[in-house]
Amino acid sequence: MLRKLTLFVCLVLFNISLHAQLDINYSYEGKADSVKLNFAKTEFSKYLKVAIFNSRIVQNVFNIKLIKKGATQNGSFSYTINSNGRLVNMICVGEDEAAIGHAMYTILESLGFQFDITGVVVPTVFKTAIFKSDSQSIIPFTRWRGIRQHVNFPMDISSYPLAEAKEYLNNLVRMRFNKIAIHSYPNLWHEVNFEDSVDYAGNFFYGRQHDIPNMQIFTNNIRFNDKIFSIPEIEKSYANTPVKSKMAIAWMRSLIEYAQSIGLRVQVSIEPRSKGDIPLITRTVKSVINNYPSIDELELITEEMGGWGDATTKAQVNKIAVAQFGESILQDTMVTNVIKNSQPDLDVLFFQLGRNITALKLLEKDQEIISHSIKLNLGIYCVINDYAKVAFYIAKKYLPNNSIAIMPGHGSKRVANYLPNLIPIKSQIAPTTIYSWIEFDGLMFTQQNANEGIYDLMKYLKVSNGAQQQNTILFNHWRTAENRTSARYAALNTLYGPIPQLDFYKQYAEKLQINNVAPYVQAMQLLEKIDWIATNDLPNIGFCWVGAWREGGPYTWINSKALKNVQGLYSQVNYNLKKAMYNVGSTSGSNYLTFLLNRSEASKLYLDAFEKGIQVQNIKQDSVGKFTPAQQLSASVICNHALTIFNKYLQKHVEQMPDRGCEGTLINFWHAPIYGLKVIRYKYAGIPIDADPVIDNRKDAPPLPIYFKKNSIIITSSP
Repeated sequence: MLRKLTLFVCLVLFNISLHAQLDINYSYEGKADSVKLNFAKTEFSKYLKVAIFNSRIVQNVFNIKLIKKGATQNGSFSYTINSNGRLVNMICVGEDEAAIGHAMYTILESLGFQFDITGVVVPTVFKTAIFKSDSQSIIPFTRWRGIRQHVNFPMDISSYPLAEAKEYLNNLVRMRFNKIAIHSYPNLWHEVNFEDSVDYAGNFFYGRQHDIPNMQIFTNNIRFNDKIFSIPEIEKSYANTPVKSKMAIAWMRSLIEYAQSIGLRVQVSIEPRSKGDIPLITRTVKSVINNYPSIDELELITEEMGGWGDATTKAQVNKIAVAQFGESILQDTMVTNVIKNSQPDLDVLFFQLGRNITALKLLEKDQEIISHSIKLNLGIYCVINDYAKVAFYIAKKYLPNNSIAIMPGHGSKRVANYLPNLIPIKSQIAPTTIYSWIEFDGLMFTQQNANEGIYDLMKYLKVSNGAQQQNTILFNHWRTAENRTSARYAALNTLYGPIPQLDFYKQYAEKLQINNVAPYVQAMQLLEKIDWIATNDLPNIGFCWVGAWREGGPYTWINSKALKNVQGLYSQVNYNLKKAMYNVGSTSGSNYLTFLLNRSEASKLYLDAFEKGIQVQNIKQDSVGKFTPAQQLSASVICNHALTIFNKYLQKHVEQMPDRGCEGTLINFWHAPIYGLKVIRYKYAGIPIDADPVIDNRKDAPPLPIYFKKNSIIITSSP
């Protein structure tokens, strides 16, 4: 025993000695900004020490040269390692400081580290000869790659303490993303100053206050807040609109400036509303720039178009088209072919598109805008394929030199499916900014996996673009921990090009020492299948905007057959994840599978509650719109049973709470599907709602991708 203890002490002292003698020296060439490289340098030194300390290797002098070569404009980077005894010479080269950092993180990945959106996975065993001579050179598949944050719901970073929001950004940089877009809906993150008034920011979650119920499951699991779920630093000033507005902007400005300091390019995006005129757009843009003077890009994007508005005639659409683009537009068959005798939303799309184009042309000549050196972009958010196609065509016609962004569908699979028809001229694809999805907000309370659509998109871009680099791909998502797998997959695909999902899952399992690979792969493939089926057949069953549940939500129309199909698939996922949990060789792998299983089991409970709740569809009113006492009793039993299952969902959810977003999902669940079910119970059974009503005091609202009319429903999206 004494001998073992002595050996252990000697090993510890050896490692401490080795650690203490480690010498890491940095030098710079090519006007590399040492300040901009501080984060990557600190990270590299920290993890280099971890690797050396844990592998007991002999090298202890590292000379690291950081070289900036800004001529390529493609974000390329490379590294060279020459090892000679105790001395290791490293050269990291990049187009800019961010790319130099990417070279450093690539070295760390080659040592065995894994960078996820949830944090750093440190390998349990390092190679004994990790610093042999090596080199690698990478031209990224996508020049600008990263995340598009809508910052509009409780589970995204818009409720995070500033320190945790910054750590989220740290993880994006570690994953070698290099851009983030912040979408500021009206009254959320930017003020607009008028001569006699101010349009205030800070109306979080579309002005829907999320009070915290006085129940242990919430008070025990929501950190930082006392009564209102919000950015903790802001809660005490929540009722003071002007102060809350300033604090919201200050919070976001701090985040933007921090993002830029660690190597992320930052874009702010806004949606001028339907009735906004050109002077109002100009005023809004200048207000945004005044709020966030350091941003790199600003985008004007159309509101989401999905065919949910009132139908308009051909004559009405023609009139708006002429007003925006001139008489010649009606001679262009690319435009006129899409105009029908009666159709919704095309009039609004033409109006917003033309108005935004005009505004951008004026802003590009504005000296105040020019002085800030901010790049101005145009965005199109339209999920009707033919509309999106003609909108893109018009945008390229009238703004040939501007960056055009397109968000053509809900979910990664639809984006991949729609894009080939949307941009028929292949040379126009690579310069375009493409918005895809890691997560669809219509399915927020269930576990998703967007990898199939991500792969299909990358495969198409590789074939279409040939050797040409894709300019920008950004991904929508809200929850962090739940999207860990797809976020890494998106990062690797935008960096290296299309990686088959099977190859990725095997590599991911190997990194996490998940030795039962086959059932893990099967579970992830099933989640891909669920992602597509649920998006199509269970639309908005998990939409997190509380306004969608104000009148009860989708209980009265969700399809029972589709629901049971997805329930069965989640059962298969759960079975396979439990099998995959046998013989896991690392704590990281075990924790990952435990969380994934928890969220998949919670998803099954969510659908179980819906399966019970939608049984109210069988209860029909009489000819005067009344329910009999027997029907009321039946409805109350149905709803109470469903609420009991929802309570099990809450209990399951709080078993795993690794980040602030999990707290946001918890509180949002109370204010959305649970509240909606209580509304249904009140309407059918007359039982009072034991919760504060959802008051319609919103400043803005997302459009529902569903068009309700009386008791019928029309799903406007198609696969």
